[in-house]
Amino acid sequence: MQRSNFLYAAIFPCDMIAHDCKVIIKGNGYVSDHRQRHGAHAPETQKKLGKIAASLDRSRNWLINQAVEQYLELYDWQTDRIRQRLHEAENGGEFLSHDDAMRRIETKLRARRKS
Repeated sequence: MQRSNFLYAAIFPCDMIAHDCKVIIKGNGYVSDHRQRHGAHAPETQKKLGKIAASLDRSRNWLINQAVEQYLELYDWQTDRIRQRLHEAENGGEFLSHDDAMRRIETKLRARRKS
């Protein structure tokens, strides 16, 4: 998004929810201009949702609910994995350094490129 679509907010140690409840600010950051439509209310998003929903013979509401449900499942999975890894780290788990991890990733990428 272009910077012109945002209003700059100098909010220091506090958090804030915009009056239209579409924007949450943590610390310093940009606040969406509340006069513009964002998310599922934006006309282009409505059009895309309508097209996908029609191809599935479902409503836009059903499609949005499915997307939210999938997001929440993924969020739960990710936070569970993070908690597990933190628990392992706190209990002396074995971890790679950043450099070692990057070397392993690079080795795997080179092997994939060759095949």
